[in-house]
Amino acid sequence: MELKEMLLREFGVDPRISGGWGDSIDTPIILHNSAGSSDYVGTAYYIVKCILSNRGLHGEPVGQELLIRNGRNIDKIMVGVPEVTSSGTGTRIEELYFDITEHSGDRWKENEDFNEEETLARIVERMKTLERLSEFNGKCIDLLREGRLQNDNGLTIEFLDVLFKDESLHLFEKMYDNKRKPILHVLRDISARL
Repeated sequence: MELKEMLLREFGVDPRISGGWGDSIDTPIILHNSAGSSDYVGTAYYIVKCILSNRGLHGEPVGQELLIRNGRNIDKIMVGVPEVTSSGTGTRIEELYFDITEHSGDRWKENEDFNEEETLARIVERMKTLERLSEFNGKCIDLLREGRLQNDNGLTIEFLDVLFKDESLHLFEKMYDNKRKPILHVLRDISARL
């Protein structure tokens, strides 16, 4: 089964992707550019959560690295996955590879006028508004405040789905474009400000 087929069947999403399952640099998930959708970072992290969830796992992103392979821009996302071994509990690192060539270009240049603190403040204000809009959002933001939202893969995926459709998405994109901070890292960073 192809990744695209699994995402549609198991999670009801149909992202503009092709390629492999992203389990090696030679079989990356190709994220295609499409009109009206510039949040390839959010899409990549959403796909990571879905792949892990489909395998019965949960994990937290622990790193990201931009690589060049055969003239293509490959984003390697490293995820720490809890595991139990004979010597106790630990974390193993899973790596997933995304071909982001179609999204590269001027986006990698940091905007000198970018104000990180102002952007984070605007995200926090929007989170407070979202919290009041539905019981689900309120529950997720309470868990975010406590630093526990990302402990539940399914809930995290559902909340990311809300954010991908929200007016605040462009703010998360600005954080990635200017500070290389993915959406899950931004959410973690703002938890103390909520």
